[in-house]
Amino acid sequence: MNIASDIMKPTFQLRIITRPAGAMKGATEMFQLTEEQIEKAAEWWADRVCKPTFSGLSDEERKDPRNLQYQLAEAMASTLVEPVGSDQRQQFIDALKEELMNPEYNPFWGLDVDYHPCLTLANAAKKAGIPSTNFPWKTRMRFSEGGVVEAALGYGAPLEPI
Repeated sequence: MNIASDIMKPTFQLRIITRPAGAMKGATEMFQLTEEQIEKAAEWWADRVCKPTFSGLSDEERKDPRNLQYQLAEAMASTLVEPVGSDQRQQFIDALKEELMNPEYNPFWGLDVDYHPCLTLANAAKKAGIPSTNFPWKTRMRFSEGGVVEAALGYGAPLEPI
């Protein structure tokens, strides 16, 4: 037995978690976004790339002096924002609508930004010439059947209907 090779041998376990039927009803099923949902989403994100916020800390974390470096990063990120003209804004809206109408897009995925935009948002921004640095950090949007669009702007923010 070679102890060194046993220690260095990668091991992993794959666990498949199953849920009872109906527990996540509709969670992974495709549904069609309505025109109203697409319009709301495109306008909301266009407003955000024109005036992004960079909030990756909770209010409590913001009080901790150990997070000063992160607050500095937030301030620096705001210096990388490029102005977005009305033509670019409209191009972004049109491109995002196109992305959301693509039959390959699954509304279950939603739209989100951690520190960089998801592929759907990035594609729309690229078509409009808007840099990824214009997206607000820690922001997400979810779609539900029945025309619901919810968004959360910033770290730990609750989803709210838009």
